[in-house]
Amino acid sequence: MNYAVLMAALDLDLPTRGVLTASARLADLFGARTLGIAAGEATISPYFADGPVADKFVATVESELRAQLKSVEGAFRQANSARSDRIEWRSAERLPDNFILSSARAADLIVVAKPPDMGNLMHGPDVGNLMLQSGKPVLVVPADAEDFAAERVLIAWKDTREARRAVSDALPILKKAEEVHLLVIHEPETNEAAAIASADDVVNLLARHGVKAIAVAQPDYGGVGKSIEEYAEDIEADIIVAGAFGHNRFMEWLLGGVTRHLLRSANTSVLFSH
Repeated sequence: MNYAVLMAALDLDLPTRGVLTASARLADLFGARTLGIAAGEATISPYFADGPVADKFVATVESELRAQLKSVEGAFRQANSARSDRIEWRSAERLPDNFILSSARAADLIVVAKPPDMGNLMHGPDVGNLMLQSGKPVLVVPADAEDFAAERVLIAWKDTREARRAVSDALPILKKAEEVHLLVIHEPETNEAAAIASADDVVNLLARHGVKAIAVAQPDYGGVGKSIEEYAEDIEADIIVAGAFGHNRFMEWLLGGVTRHLLRSANTSVLFSH
């Protein structure tokens, strides 16, 4: 298994550096093609005016949008100048979500910037929706990251469909990594040996794929997401691999959850699978 095509999904309002750095590094690592993509829609209505004044306002907004798309395309092409024969660019003046989702079929892995708390969904993808609807793993990276590595990987393990899918989707990266940790967060009253039993199965499976991993169990004292984040910081992980949205997305957003915590709080790149 390998990543043959990467998608760099760019937000018009965020720095492009993190996504372009990560996708270029991964393209070199796997000898992959890179599909750059961005979209935006200018649907602001000048409710305060009509006639020529309104037409001029709309024309200005549309011109600014086209300039943003052109600027992002330029950044993408410059970041991939050394592999110009292995790139493709797609853009559109329309809402980003459906446009990017429809192109997800052309890629093995989507790379996207960590979204701000109040993102503009007319200029960039809904990252949570990408996880749920694309059918592809989504690598979320800090928007302004200056470098990217995949040498030390932390798998946030829980015996769920989403976590199993994440391990499978991350195999190309795991095979390249120098160090892989598989972390189980369990209830304080749970026996550590019982908590780590399912993790041992995953460690053995990874070994069959040529990946040497170690399993670690820790009790949950301050929240699962926070525990994962702290362990990642302790081992200086480059990437966290995690299942996304084991519960209803609305309930995770309302009550909090591991996906929401890692998406909003983690400073480390996170590869999510649903």
